[in-house]
Amino acid sequence: MRCSHLNRALAIPEKLGSVTMQLVFDTREHLNIVWKLAEQISVKRQGHNEFISAMFFVSISHCDAVQTLVEKKNFASAFSLVRPTLENTFRAVWLRKCANKDQANKAIYKDKWNAVGKNIELIEEEYEDSMLFSKLWEMLKPFVHDFTHGGSELTSRHISKGGFITPTIDDQEVSFLLQLTVLVSTYVLAELVELSGEKQFEPYVEKLANQTCTKVFGTDC
Repeated sequence: MRCSHLNRALAIPEKLGSVTMQLVFDTREHLNIVWKLAEQISVKRQGHNEFISAMFFVSISHCDAVQTLVEKKNFASAFSLVRPTLENTFRAVWLRKCANKDQANKAIYKDKWNAVGKNIELIEEEYEDSMLFSKLWEMLKPFVHDFTHGGSELTSRHISKGGFITPTIDDQEVSFLLQLTVLVSTYVLAELVELSGEKQFEPYVEKLANQTCTKVFGTDC
């Protein structure tokens, strides 16, 4: 099950519309539904399923935190979660879909993981997915390390032209962050449903994604 409708909906335009509180609230509504569905899904305790499920839980938790932090106007902490969210998500999907037994054991027990870009590449090659996530990663890669570890990019976004120390992050960047959060949380939910084999949840994920396209991305699927 793939979120191809969201893949089509999330373009990477040169300009995004101004962020509004409505977008913040729509993202919260979306995440509440993701949680409601995820908490009903049961995954069989076999192989590494339990570990992978926990990783998906962490990814949704990160997405939830991003929305909360944006609503509180704590943009520094919100942007610092971009890399951990993507890294954790694609480690989990790689572990589930691509890793052999030896690779899985090294990752889980020795903390030997591929770089996030490599995991995205392997997943897209293996399953012939669209190149959406690899394109997103290439765009974000120059900034995410800085955002996570407090570099000059993040710091400079907290100095106003008048010399005041205050967030100056553009509304366009905040809009994109919320859209990315919605995209990743929907992707993770779809992966969790697929992992569980509980196909009765698939129509709910499809419905959620379609609603999200209209509300958050401003397009029909």
